[in-house]
Amino acid sequence: MLDVQILGRTRVWRDGTEADLGPPGQRALFGLLILAGGQPLTRQAMVEALWPVEAPRAAANILQTYAKRLRRCLEPGRLPRARSAALPAVADGYAFAAEDATVDVLRFRQSVRAARRAERIDDTTGALAAYGLALALWHGPPLADVPLLAAHPGVTALVVEHRQVVARYGELMTAAGRSTEVLAMLAEDAMRHPLDEAAQARLVRACHAAGQRARAFEVYRATRLRLAEELGVDPAPDLVSAYRELLSGHRPVPVQRSPEG
Repeated sequence: MLDVQILGRTRVWRDGTEADLGPPGQRALFGLLILAGGQPLTRQAMVEALWPVEAPRAAANILQTYAKRLRRCLEPGRLPRARSAALPAVADGYAFAAEDATVDVLRFRQSVRAARRAERIDDTTGALAAYGLALALWHGPPLADVPLLAAHPGVTALVVEHRQVVARYGELMTAAGRSTEVLAMLAEDAMRHPLDEAAQARLVRACHAAGQRARAFEVYRATRLRLAEELGVDPAPDLVSAYRELLSGHRPVPVQRSPEG
């Protein structure tokens, strides 16, 4: 049984014991194969991802060595010439195909789909539970220990998905009267994206709902100044609306939208 984590540091456990994935390049190859979601990667795709500027002449041999060592790590009991079940060769590339593996990114997406199904039938409790399970799987940026892949499309897509879940979970928790439980999460997202007005508006509403009106006013004030100084623009309607709610003293109204997927 393999338990794979890429939402944070790249890690794998074999029957409950953590295995050593080896040096950075080897870990990067493993991360690439997990990002592919079971689909095979060609040699060319792997080379371009691992050596984006200029690949060494021995790139193909290096990939073979990485794959051989990863197989030893994932399948220590496999006979020397037996076909790998976890990391089979496919054409000139490889795929991650361990049938008994649990992969955190797959569990994350499954939970998000469950949350959106719950929203479609107005099951807010079920949606919150599923979104919470999805977010609990995150331990940092995807493949955090493999900076080489930080700009990989699979990684950037996951970052966007995570932010979407943070946003929707924050909105639903605020509407459910549980804003204090998500303030830290929304504040971190707003801090990381200081010019994202939607993130700032969510934080204003969550602070307001939690009774932290002074903090909410400060978030709005700081954002308005930042927008003026850095972009030369005034706040957009959503942020202005959050501010007007704050001025009126009325608690935020739940955000209604059709969930995706």
